[in-house]
Amino acid sequence: MTAQCELYIGQYYYNINQFDSSTHIAKTVYGKANKLKSNKLIIEASDLLRKNFLNKGDTISAYKYLNISKELNEELLAHRNNDELYKLEFLYNNAKIEKIKEQKEQKKKFMFIFIISTLIFLGFILFLLYSRQRIKVKNTLLKNKAISAELKNKNLELTANLVTLMKKNEMITDISKELNKIKKEAKSITVKNIIGDINRRVQRNINDKMYKEFSIRFKEVHIGYYDRLLSKYPGLSNNELRLCAYLRLNLSSKDISELTGQRISTIENARYRLRKKLGISNTEINLVTFLSKI
Repeated sequence: MTAQCELYIGQYYYNINQFDSSTHIAKTVYGKANKLKSNKLIIEASDLLRKNFLNKGDTISAYKYLNISKELNEELLAHRNNDELYKLEFLYNNAKIEKIKEQKEQKKKFMFIFIISTLIFLGFILFLLYSRQRIKVKNTLLKNKAISAELKNKNLELTANLVTLMKKNEMITDISKELNKIKKEAKSITVKNIIGDINRRVQRNINDKMYKEFSIRFKEVHIGYYDRLLSKYPGLSNNELRLCAYLRLNLSSKDISELTGQRISTIENARYRLRKKLGISNTEINLVTFLSKI
């Protein structure tokens, strides 16, 4: 097929008088035709070479390819005569076996009916399997939809819980500020120490309770998130895990500051250290997006 296409291209070059290109292609096809033992292609390539050599004035080469074409044409003619004999022999044999074909026809009809019946049966089985699979997929989609709705509700609850924690923390911060004012105004060192100790214990107890409550609710919503983080990055500290959880909820540094009572600059430094541990410090990858895909 490729050689035939090349021959058409060679003929095209001949028609536009580019005889060198046409001759080159014809010789290539001639070589391929000899390897393939395709007499038809050899004849066509020889004819094209003959015409090209005649146009170039090379009558010796033209005569050479004329003889090649002539000899092969004679061989093809002899083959055609043999084909006619084979055809007559085939017709004779065909008439001889016609009776056998008639006998086989009944068998084919039986087989046809059997195959059709089998296909109908298999089609019915496939239909049942398809219906069953469709119901299964539908149930899976409904289940996933229910899970998604439940997760959405839990996320809303978690967000509401965070807002409540922020308000609590804000209130504790205000109380802490008032205690510090009282501490500064107190004249007795003993009173100052007592107030300072109360302030520290209030902050510590509130923070521990807040982190515990947040952690429990986060794990209920994002099942296995901490485990996946630690399996990939086992060097993360507890504080860094909490920061990952806050960022997983798309909280800004300001939100985290209000929630934890830490300065925004402290949160930003913690985020930078976290990027280094996660191996994305020198990339433009968004930290929140990165954590949401884990």
